[in-house]
Amino acid sequence: MAGSEAIESLRLRSEQEVLPLQERNKEKHNLSIISIQLSESSPLIGNTLQDIDFRLRYHCMVVGVENTEGHIGTIPAKRQFAQGDIVWVVGEEADLSMLSMVI
Repeated sequence: MAGSEAIESLRLRSEQEVLPLQERNKEKHNLSIISIQLSESSPLIGNTLQDIDFRLRYHCMVVGVENTEGHIGTIPAKRQFAQGDIVWVVGEEADLSMLSMVI
């Protein structure tokens, strides 16, 4: 996918998955989407979303990953993260701030 098309696809996916959760909780959330490039020291390297239990641990949702070749797409739960991956994440601003310091 081209860059802007892929980002739009990620935005739409986050709306489809996150907004229904907001409606169920009937709370207003201050959600944002960020991208984080994984460095060699990231604890995600070599692990999968499943290994990390990402949503439970970080209170955020990975909506896509951009690999070193520039391809953006959804991430299968069993795909291992690699150095240089750019991870697109949706969550509460406070959770995203914490996440960006950790990974």
